[in-house]
Amino acid sequence: MSLRGERWRQALGSLGQLQWFKLSAGRHPVYDYEHVPYVAWRFTEATEYALDAIFSAMNGATITTEWILDTSGKNWILAPARIAEASNGVDSNSFYDAIQEAIDHDQDFCRTATGDLDEILTTLEEGIRLGTGE
Repeated sequence: MSLRGERWRQALGSLGQLQWFKLSAGRHPVYDYEHVPYVAWRFTEATEYALDAIFSAMNGATITTEWILDTSGKNWILAPARIAEASNGVDSNSFYDAIQEAIDHDQDFCRTATGDLDEILTTLEEGIRLGTGE
């Protein structure tokens, strides 16, 4: 797992026990394109503290891309709003179609969103370190 993946796993794991985790971000190792970044996970038991901490990080990070946190299913997904809106939500096959469209036609968006995801992570880690969830 990448350093970015380990950082996300550790940060989310400090908010609750993880049952499942997936990170999409960074450059493809063979084809050298930038992925559309998103993080998906499932807590054994979701808490308001975890939700508040993640929203605080999203709101406190200095980012240029709008992000959504979808908690409507058993998996929580943090993704660029542009992708979620283009696919009518993250719980559909068209989510992956919207990702592929961005990969194929807007690598600048993919790079910018990846930087923003890193900023959200750094803000989340700082909030956890300070014990404020902010």
